[in-house]
Amino acid sequence: MALPTKFAGTGFKEADPSIKRRLLVGVEALEKEGKTHFALTAPGPIAVFDFDTGMEGVVHKFAKQKKIYVSDYRRLGNVMTNTADNWVVLWEKFKREYIAAMDESEIRTVILDTATEVWELLRLARFGKLTQVMPYHYGPVNAEYRELIRKAFSSEKNLILLHKMKDEYVNDKRTGNLKRSGFNDTGFLVQVNVR
Repeated sequence: MALPTKFAGTGFKEADPSIKRRLLVGVEALEKEGKTHFALTAPGPIAVFDFDTGMEGVVHKFAKQKKIYVSDYRRLGNVMTNTADNWVVLWEKFKREYIAAMDESEIRTVILDTATEVWELLRLARFGKLTQVMPYHYGPVNAEYRELIRKAFSSEKNLILLHKMKDEYVNDKRTGNLKRSGFNDTGFLVQVNVR
């Protein structure tokens, strides 16, 4: 169908009525509340980036029903022994594997367990530390992380971002509320937020 005359020469195009059969989901919960179990109920085959210890005792329940591929980052990210150069190498490894999982036609679901730690890894790779970084330095880092999530929008893959939770503070005082730990804009970038 042709565009209306006034739209000629503009960036407008008719909306695509087809629906992609995938979801981008942000999941946040306290420890031991079933984040990993929930994520592993997604359609397989699944590629899991394991930055946490939540897979143990859970993955075996699903591994007989569907293919699950795990890339283990738990032992690679020791804050006490890694140097700034090592964080960069580890981040580049993660990016390569993430893009490979997104591009692999067999994979149906990609899980970041946890996206909280993926965000920390990126910050360590770019700043060499997690604290005392000026807000104006975050622009390129925020953009890099957003692009990882946006890559899922151009795919047919489910993306499940598992997040830890932390206390919320206002003026250095705990409010009694909890909030997602990790990239602040995750809730805006995903299609579904689960708490």
